[in-house]
Amino acid sequence: MSDFMKKQFVGYVFLSHGPRHTTAPLIERAGAKKQIQIIERATAMLDGEVGSWICDYARSPNGMESLGNLRTALEHLQKHDAKGRLLVEDIGRLFKQCKPDFLPSLFNDLNCFSEIILDLKRGKLLKEFTQDEMKSVTFSGQNTAAERFFKPSSDNKHSARPETNSTKARAISAKARSMQADKYANAIIDLRDEVSADNSPISNSELARLANKRGLKTSRGGNWSDVSVRRALERLSTKSKA
Repeated sequence: MSDFMKKQFVGYVFLSHGPRHTTAPLIERAGAKKQIQIIERATAMLDGEVGSWICDYARSPNGMESLGNLRTALEHLQKHDAKGRLLVEDIGRLFKQCKPDFLPSLFNDLNCFSEIILDLKRGKLLKEFTQDEMKSVTFSGQNTAAERFFKPSSDNKHSARPETNSTKARAISAKARSMQADKYANAIIDLRDEVSADNSPISNSELARLANKRGLKTSRGGNWSDVSVRRALERLSTKSKA
């Protein structure tokens, strides 16, 4: 508990319904009040306060690519505040609304910041979750997006066949995304080799800055960050060793 004494926290609110564009204060927006109240009570118990509030709105997020404010806040804390903590009422909210195909990438991205994210529903940092807790959070609830997606219709006697076809389609889609990701990762490799021709080291954050300056995009059309650069380099390094 002493790690959190007299600490300024970042409060994170995730919204998936209500109007996207509004001038209403955050606490008046649909779904925000409960999250804010829980976070404020937690900071009081931790003898701290919320130094800043951030919010993302996404009905069906495509992983972290749809949660730009969350990613920016986590990357800032990781770089500039070794003991910084981002408080979220329930990390399961993100997985519940996430599109099924993007659940693995969201899981991996959040784990990159597991020492920063404090889940208040479970009262612990993400890095302290057991494997069973992480599985429960990823597929939280009886009616998560993932379960609705994979569950065959009970009144369709041919449900097994569509499910099989859907599985094949997902496999094909996954392979296509993998090839696309390799293509964009190779562009980062080429850029790294170009700017470090004299064998001088270059950081992932600097590589991301240069890539964005040149207009290079990730496989999902987003800007590069030090985390996405690291993952791209690790991706190709792992494949080269296989």
